[in-house]
Amino acid sequence: MIMESDIPAKKEDPYTNYLQTKRKVDDIIEKSDSTENNSFSKTIEISKSSSIVISTSIWQNKHRLDIRTYIKTDSYTGPLKKGINVPIEKISEIISALNEIKEQIQQNEKSI
Repeated sequence: MIMESDIPAKKEDPYTNYLQTKRKVDDIIEKSDSTENNSFSKTIEISKSSSIVISTSIWQNKHRLDIRTYIKTDSYTGPLKKGINVPIEKISEIISALNEIKEQIQQNEKSI
């Protein structure tokens, strides 16, 4: 009797995986640049090769806020795991926290 564990796993072609991933990334970027489906995004360029994309989306019928690092390199263009995804209801708290941090930084700069 042949067990499933006796059958060698089929190795996936790295190039095929790359193309599939690239298509998904291209779809994500295309969707993030549109305002369809009540989805919005704003890109903040950090350097020539990286940016932060702040976007809204719907996941499991709930509105979400996603703040994610995107990169552009010769081998990969798209989102990284580096980022956060939070309920849309937390936007006010996030903005408030950022404003408080901004004020503290400004106060520290004045005292230097």
